[in-house]
Amino acid sequence: MEISINISDNDLQLISKIIKKTHLSHNNLIKEDFVCIKENNKIIGFWRIYDIWNNNKEVWSLWIDENYRWGKIGHIILKSLIKNKYDWNNLYLCTEKDLEKYYENIGFKIIKIFPDKFNNEMLFAESIWLKGIVMKYC
Repeated sequence: MEISINISDNDLQLISKIIKKTHLSHNNLIKEDFVCIKENNKIIGFWRIYDIWNNNKEVWSLWIDENYRWGKIGHIILKSLIKNKYDWNNLYLCTEKDLEKYYENIGFKIIKIFPDKFNNEMLFAESIWLKGIVMKYC
């Protein structure tokens, strides 16, 4: 497997097609925000970091090919992105409650008080999942 921190325009086109088939956000797709993992030149997973405001970032658009899920590929991608692209003080994510332990293993902690920006996201998350949570990378 190969981790690509700098994706190509073709990679972004494929990622865009995948995102449009899911509930993932397709807002502001910028190739510099993405990291992807490939096997035999095929994208099998990707993740992006989205700038939400004033040096605060959010993890968005995690996707892993169904044939590779539960193999910790998401861990590999996110840890690579954090290690190689950014110096994080304020990195957040909004996810379903069932994934709390998964993200804790990467270094995120659930927070009860979060930036106002997440109020709408929590409503959206709860329309998709039973219970949404906000976590911060520590």
